Amino acid sequence: MLSKYFVNFNKKIINQKKKTKTAAKGTAKKVSSSGSSKKESINVDVKKFKEILERIIPKNLAINSARPISSTGFSPEGADLIIYRNYCDDILELFDGAVPQELVYGTVHFVNSLNKKNLGDALNRVSSVKKINYFSDNDENNTMLIPSFIICAETEYSMPDLKDAISNYYISNNIEHDHEMDILVIFDKGLVVKNWREKRSYIALETTKDTMMWFYVLLNEYLDINRGSTLDMRKYIRSDVVYPEY
Repeated sequence: MLSKYFVNFNKKIINQKKKTKTAAKGTAKKVSSSGSSKKESINVDVKKFKEILERIIPKNLAINSARPISSTGFSPEGADLIIYRNYCDDILELFDGAVPQELVYGTVHFVNSLNKKNLGDALNRVSSVKKINYFSDNDENNTMLIPSFIICAETEYSMPDLKDAISNYYISNNIEHDHEMDILVIFDKGLVVKNWREKRSYIALETTKDTMMWFYVLLNEYLDINRGSTLDMRKYIRSDVVYPEY
């Protein structure tokens, strides 16, 4: 049942385009129109991904291209979509296009073609958003870290090499354990999942056509967690105005 749904899911959100190969330097040979001279480029349709995912996540949650914001006003960029508790219909208008950190259940980051050049950028985008916990008026012990999910259309890595590259990047750049990504998805290839029982530990799974199905299952486990955060509107009012009191 689920498997069939996500096979169709893949077809709807993946765009394939023909990309012409670049001729070798110093050659005058033209690239032919045959299939052997072109390579398919795969891209994620972010808009379509959002439209479908918002229909299959819990009804009390929403997904949108907004920014999280802390009670101190820190609002990091880096997430393409965020999943948040739909506190009220005008939540984005109330907070000028942002969503209070207490309401955020996850961030989604997209990479079309993951390679050695842009892996670090993708991981840094996640880390910059997760640092929001450092800029909060809330008790750190009562503020859960925001889960993060990286969605990739394709990669030049094998799954074992990708797992090692992620771990090596975090170690060599001394990135905090709490600021690591939670799940990385490669369409029709596999998943790299953070093992929270151990530091710097990941599990790479070659799930092929079932990749999005298993991502959805794991995603729901994160979304089902009671984050235990209550929204205190008072903390988001930054004003020095003193009102007359009688």
